[in-house]
Amino acid sequence: MKANKKRKAAVLLAAAFFSFLLAGCGGPQEGSETVAGRWEMTEITAGARQVAADEYKKAAGVSQVPILTFEENGEVTLDMDGDTGTGSWEQDGLYYCIKYTRDGEENTQAIRMEDGAMIMEQDGYTLTYEKR
Repeated sequence: MKANKKRKAAVLLAAAFFSFLLAGCGGPQEGSETVAGRWEMTEITAGARQVAADEYKKAAGVSQVPILTFEENGEVTLDMDGDTGTGSWEQDGLYYCIKYTRDGEENTQAIRMEDGAMIMEQDGYTLTYEKR
C-alpha cells in the first residue's frame, strides 16, 4: 500500500511539473543570475505544505529529485529519475522561458530567479530549484 502511495505522489508531481510547462511565459526575473547550468529541485510547495527534496524522494519512491539542465546553446533537459525530455530556453526581456513541443503544440513556461534560486509557479504549486 505504501508503494502505491509513493507511486501516486510521483505521478502527481510529474503531472504538476508538466502542467507548469504548459503555462505561458510570465513572471519577472530579479537580478542578473544566469540560468545556464544544472538545477536540482530543493522543495515543492502546495498551499501551506512545503516538502523538502529528501522528503519528496522518500514519498515518491525515487532515487533523485527532478533536475533541469540548461545549456549555453539554448537547450534544456528535464531528468525525472531517469525519465528525460528536452526543449529549449531563452531569455525574453525580464523572463527566462522554457519551450518544448508536446503533441505537436509548442508550449512555454516562465522561470523567475529569486535570491539565486529558480522558481516556477502554477495552479497553487511552487517548485524551487537551486544550481548545483
